[in-house]
Amino acid sequence: MHFSHFPHASEIVLPCWSWFMEQEATENCGYFFHSQFEISSWPKELIDTMGCEIKISKYSTDFQPDGLVTTLPKNDIQYIPNLYLLRPRLEYIRYLNDASHAHALRRKFISDAYILSRKGPGKNLQIGMIQRETSRRIGNFDEIKDALQRAIPSADIITTDFQFNSVKGQAEWFATKDVIIAAHGAALTNSIFITQGTIVMQLYPPGYFWQSLDPLIEQSGGFAIQWYEKGTNPSVVSATLDREQFDKAGKATFSPPVDEVIKPILYSLGIERPTNTLLKKLYGSWI
Repeated sequence: MHFSHFPHASEIVLPCWSWFMEQEATENCGYFFHSQFEISSWPKELIDTMGCEIKISKYSTDFQPDGLVTTLPKNDIQYIPNLYLLRPRLEYIRYLNDASHAHALRRKFISDAYILSRKGPGKNLQIGMIQRETSRRIGNFDEIKDALQRAIPSADIITTDFQFNSVKGQAEWFATKDVIIAAHGAALTNSIFITQGTIVMQLYPPGYFWQSLDPLIEQSGGFAIQWYEKGTNPSVVSATLDREQFDKAGKATFSPPVDEVIKPILYSLGIERPTNTLLKKLYGSWI
């Protein structure tokens, strides 16, 4: 477990937060970690803001529990991406037991009053687009942005490379958007901070498909939609790749057809209604 990696850390921290909320013990909580864990600034800031205390175990660095598995079997799910992640996916990773737990965490970083000053009744639709700094970049990012602006002229479209210095900055960006579009990546772990009904669209390079963050979006009260290469089941395609091929696919720059990104956003917002023919064209015959 790489605890410095946002998604991995969230799979530990957020379920504990949800449990603390249910036990009404959020003022007296703590996390115990083995001394070999390296806790980066992101989970540390998250845990500190929760009001929890971090304790490092006093075991020596050469301590190993009985039966420690040092290598993963080749058929472990990590080597078979998304084999079991077809819809419904809500229960696959249980980050939170209730969306209210996500909203309570968000309020520790940013107030509802501030969010309402940026979006909501009487405000323009707020659409956020993330362009990754290096790998998995969207090749036609500007083209998608321009087409989206033409489709929804009144919307404010805010773009970012998501290089924030704090969790609070990340939380504020996510909390003040009505729609978020991005290539799948660690930044989308901040979907924990969305408000109820936020649409989050993840884009996947051909051959790369990893739906681990869809349950987080849904359990936080959002709507998770995706773009992936059409015509085949992306879970099956990615499962045929070995680890090296899968990692290479996940780093590729890719350019999804503009309409295949714009149309699902318009459908999700209720601006347009899809026909069965359009749904098949957009999502493939396997659904």
